[in-house]
Amino acid sequence: MSKSSNASSRQLKVGFLIYDYIYWDLFHSIGGHYDPAAPRQYRPSARKQYDENDGRAPDTELSLHPQGIQDSTTRNAHYLQSYRWWKGHSCFYDNSLEAWFRAYSCWPTAVRSSFRKAVPHNSFLSTVFEHFDRRLKCVHKLTDKVTMTRELELMQVLTSNWVYNKRKLYKPKEYGCSMTWLLHAVQVSH
Repeated sequence: MSKSSNASSRQLKVGFLIYDYIYWDLFHSIGGHYDPAAPRQYRPSARKQYDENDGRAPDTELSLHPQGIQDSTTRNAHYLQSYRWWKGHSCFYDNSLEAWFRAYSCWPTAVRSSFRKAVPHNSFLSTVFEHFDRRLKCVHKLTDKVTMTRELELMQVLTSNWVYNKRKLYKPKEYGCSMTWLLHAVQVSH
């Protein structure tokens, strides 16, 4: 047998196999052997019931300001105004001041005033809490944005001076730790 006849016989066999598969399926689908699945019925998927506290941060204003913790007078634009990035690396004391202010603003007025009385008046910690008190007054009075910005910038200047010049915790424009300067502020006041 020659090579060409060998190749043509292979092609013929492959052709018959393809023909066989195609017509086998066609024969069985026409002859009644094809049994399609029944039409599906629409069933809406069951909605999952999520727990209110699923471990993620709250994403609504109502859950951010639960009743009984914060009164409605502090839900304004001034309450959301914060410290601006200032001269070099102020973020390490800006975020600490902001976190402390948020905690301080949740305390009842009587607790805030008794706490301010307990802190020595000549300490930097006293300056911080007096600033928080003035900031809360600005929030409640709805003063203009310029007044609030000045109050925030004044505290940044005072904190920067205390951290870099008085306590010499870091060199000017150097990164610092959010907790280190707070520990020094608390320890020096006692």
